[in-house]
Amino acid sequence: MILNRLNVTLSLLTVIIASCNAQTDTSATSDWEHMLKDTAVVIDVRTPGEFEQGHADGSINIPVSEIGDRVEEIRSMGKPVVLCCRTGNRSGQAMKLLSEEGIDCANAGSWQSVQQVLED
Repeated sequence: MILNRLNVTLSLLTVIIASCNAQTDTSATSDWEHMLKDTAVVIDVRTPGEFEQGHADGSINIPVSEIGDRVEEIRSMGKPVVLCCRTGNRSGQAMKLLSEEGIDCANAGSWQSVQQVLED
């Protein structure tokens, strides 16, 4: 019985860790970097106050709390979407929602990561 509970716990932890690792692509040449170089639109999903304190050049601010209400606006941009925030958590949530709506998008993680690629 203890062994069964341990196996279930380990299985759940494996699933949780795998889903966390899938949220941000950190490979050397990630999909979002290719999208960015192919003129994707960059959406920063932080609050307006956070955005005002610093953001990637050319990015637009649509807080994660508004993403669901603005899907058609984002779709009408007609470009792939690179999402960013402070750490990648909120942009991961936005990516999930937009992906489910059929929008080509990727989670870049932090806005500083996006800015670094823009400067290279």
